[in-house]
Amino acid sequence: MFATDGAGNLIRGSATSASEAEFTYTNTNVEVGFTLTAGPVTSGHQINLDIRLNQPAGGASSRTCYRLQVQNVSGALIARLNKRIAGTITAISADYPVSVGDRLAIRAIDDKISLIRNLVTKETVTNNQVASGGYVAFTTGASALFGVTDIYVESITGTA
Repeated sequence: MFATDGAGNLIRGSATSASEAEFTYTNTNVEVGFTLTAGPVTSGHQINLDIRLNQPAGGASSRTCYRLQVQNVSGALIARLNKRIAGTITAISADYPVSVGDRLAIRAIDDKISLIRNLVTKETVTNNQVASGGYVAFTTGASALFGVTDIYVESITGTA
């Protein structure tokens, strides 16, 4: 379950199981981002922003996407890019430290996937395993409470 707080921030809510909020978005060249207002507080918990997602909630073993993951690692927040192929998740970038208040984004242009922090591209990787998908989604692991605001989705024209 996702909801907004009194300030208009997207929050996960009080549900304690993994959750997802998605919407249809079929343009494969896209940048999606947000400002982090609260990160996961427990080590090992994460929030994910998925693009080029092949199906909405359910069917975890067959889901495919590129993912911007924000994870608590021993009390510190890090961001990384992952790919999810038929349910198997693999890191495709280095880990970058992030903080509450940071503006984070994932951009996909053709086979170039970028992690952006505070308007600076931290890393761009080349990967063509997820060429298309019809959804953008926020997902969490169990009990991973978080907050985001200033969510945006931008269609990108042209090539990488």
